[in-house]
Amino acid sequence: MPIDSKHPQYEANIGRWCLVDNTVNGPSGAVDGTGVEQYILPCEYGSSNRVRARNTKYVKMAIFDNFTSNTVAGLVGTAMQKDPDIELPPELEYMLTEATGNKLKLNQLIRKTLTENVKLGRVILFADFPSLQQGLSAEDITRIAPQAKIYVKDARQAINWH
Repeated sequence: MPIDSKHPQYEANIGRWCLVDNTVNGPSGAVDGTGVEQYILPCEYGSSNRVRARNTKYVKMAIFDNFTSNTVAGLVGTAMQKDPDIELPPELEYMLTEATGNKLKLNQLIRKTLTENVKLGRVILFADFPSLQQGLSAEDITRIAPQAKIYVKDARQAINWH
């Protein structure tokens, strides 16, 4: 199977994922995966100048109440109202203050993961640990202090998962 082949579930959901993400981001964020502005317009569709002009006017005059974004924020806020109880072994306690490669705390990572899951119904987490040469002593490993990192990707960033 070629590396650029797409999973059937990806193909079935990519349009929905983009639409939901665009809606949550509001009118200024309404761009699909190809960079093309994407709006839900009433009745007339097409590429004639008259239709394009009408749709442009509609978009400029429209009032956008972002109930979808408010719903996502409300659900995530309710779930995160109380800090989660996190138990880590001493070797992983650094993750409380830096769980990712870009300085997100574990609580922030949980919030981001929950937000993506509420929006798209799917989130991808990658765990990474630096490679170490074989034969290192426990003292060497303590001195190097390697740290695992967790990376969050949204559903659109993995096209195949077999």
